[in-house]
Amino acid sequence: MRKHLNNQTHVFGFFCSLLILALSVSPILAQEMTVEEKLKLSDDLSIKAVKMTAMAREFCNCELLDEALESANRAAVLLSEVAGEVENTGNIDLAQTAYKTATNVVGAAVGLIIETCAYCGQTSLNLETIACSGEKKARAEEIAKLNDETIQTTLAAGAIPGLTEAYDESEAPNVEPPVEDEPPIRDHEQPPASPV
Repeated sequence: MRKHLNNQTHVFGFFCSLLILALSVSPILAQEMTVEEKLKLSDDLSIKAVKMTAMAREFCNCELLDEALESANRAAVLLSEVAGEVENTGNIDLAQTAYKTATNVVGAAVGLIIETCAYCGQTSLNLETIACSGEKKARAEEIAKLNDETIQTTLAAGAIPGLTEAYDESEAPNVEPPVEDEPPIRDHEQPPASPV
């Protein structure tokens, strides 16, 4: 009996050691990812979330919605980490890139998930699907809150909303505006309408 307990203690200790090792290595691996890699992965995950959501909407499939949520959540977390980096470094270009990704990519994916959950909740006749849609919508709204925090962080770091690419006048074609040969006809100069 004592020998059996010793074996269980060793097995338990071994698994605890593995768990501690996994938890300590996991943040190190996440820190090794560059900011550019996090931005790229966040973008890729958001695209995957949009595709999964589009497939889920067709039949209001909760499993596909769940996969879309996992991808969107991971994308939002990665982008939140980038925003933390922006906050620490004050890099305005990175703040602008993170802002664009948060609003145009991650935000759009999460918005589509929320809209799809609402659609499925309203149109499905299956009670399980209705309940599932409500649950998934609540999770998506939590992801949206995290993404909103990222947006606020990037704005505080110097990102400018609605900023587009700079316009370079040297690239504009040198075209003169057209000159009208005849002035336009005014209403009082119109010939009378012919009776038909």
